[in-house]
Amino acid sequence: MNTRHNLSVLMTAMIMGLRDGWSEKLVLLGTLMVYGVIIMLYAGVMRMIPPADIAPLGLTQSQMIWYIATTEFILFAAPSWGFKDIQNEINTEQVHLDIIRPFSPALLRIAFWYGEAIVRFCVLFPFYILTATYFAEAFEPSLLDLLGIIACAPLSLFMALVMYYAVGTSCLWVVQSEPAYWVVHKGIFLLGAMIWPIVFYPDWLGAISWFTPFPAILAVCGKWVLGSSALELGAAFAHQVVWAVLILYALMKFERIVLRRIQGEGAA
Repeated sequence: MNTRHNLSVLMTAMIMGLRDGWSEKLVLLGTLMVYGVIIMLYAGVMRMIPPADIAPLGLTQSQMIWYIATTEFILFAAPSWGFKDIQNEINTEQVHLDIIRPFSPALLRIAFWYGEAIVRFCVLFPFYILTATYFAEAFEPSLLDLLGIIACAPLSLFMALVMYYAVGTSCLWVVQSEPAYWVVHKGIFLLGAMIWPIVFYPDWLGAISWFTPFPAILAVCGKWVLGSSALELGAAFAHQVVWAVLILYALMKFERIVLRRIQGEGAA
């Protein structure tokens, strides 16, 4: 009964996020426009790479464009600005209203964001396919590849949102959350292999990357458009599942630290 109630609460928060995300039509339109411009610019960069230089890696210009379109699509689907809301609530001490609720404030917040992310994912997905196809001048993935991206995206979005929650609460220890945000964002950019697949990395950096959660956010989804083998895709998905479990566990532990910090020393 308790589990059913908890799931009901989370579902309610997610539905609220769905409604909020869908109500922001101008934000969604702006997201599509910015996404399209970014892919146009990156596609131009990828076209500048001589095909002979990436052929030994088993890649083509078209695959590279699809890769960046995929990773940017996942990044755009996860609303990152929520950390500012948490920071504002902590600085104004409104956060005390959250801790009196008989439910995890972190899970409620992430469930709400997840609802927004679902809306952004659904709106962006067809635009992502059209944009990538247009600039790559080819429809690179198979239907199975697209289904693989859809299957992996939920965990990618969840992990990104958990990180943004941790970023927002970092202002309990530092003056502003922005420095933590830039650390996380650059970690996703570099170790998550946002622009270049990990196959481009030196062996030592590639190994380090897979010992972090960042590839599970972007690189795993990106692998589906690179013609990866079933073994590679299976290993990547296993990596994603392991990190999703570890991040959920870490969130529960971290939330206790956050609540003790707020209750024991105040939000300031």
